[in-house]
Amino acid sequence: MVIQALAPYYSSSMNYKFKNPQEHGAEDVTVAKIVDESLSILSLMQLESGDFRSWGNRNSQTGAQVIIALCRIGVNPLADERFIKNGINLFDGLMGYKMENNGFANLSDLSRSDSKASEQALLAIAALLLQKKAGPAIYIFENPHESEFDFDSQSDNFVSKSQSYDSKPDNVETNKADAGTKN
Repeated sequence: MVIQALAPYYSSSMNYKFKNPQEHGAEDVTVAKIVDESLSILSLMQLESGDFRSWGNRNSQTGAQVIIALCRIGVNPLADERFIKNGINLFDGLMGYKMENNGFANLSDLSRSDSKASEQALLAIAALLLQKKAGPAIYIFENPHESEFDFDSQSDNFVSKSQSYDSKPDNVETNKADAGTKN
């Protein structure tokens, strides 16, 4: 996640003073140098199954976050050799957690899908799709092709004109006590 936060500065040539607590003195570094060193460490941590261990457990969410981070800095997680182990890439590792109900498990025991793991997996898949279509990276909330996209003309694809966000569907009853409303 730190790599994702540093992504906007990855291509900057600006130097920063880095003081390694294990060594004396400081060196000038770019964000790219620190990120690339971090990617080398992540590559070493990746398991032969394409996923990662965190807190002793194989899990889907670490791999999902690495996919998002790589996409944010313009690295293809499907093709970068650092993240392919015995022909298995990060996406393969993530898909190993997909459950029959199309959700994703968090841990490798694959006992049940998990909402947070599913959310992270979908974000990673969205990041891959955006990268493939040369769209903006995930978490970039601007439309680079603004003139080509007219939300008003596309709104039928998202919300039925007969519904509004303020109205509730006919089959849902509101309990004022549960909703926290005052009489």
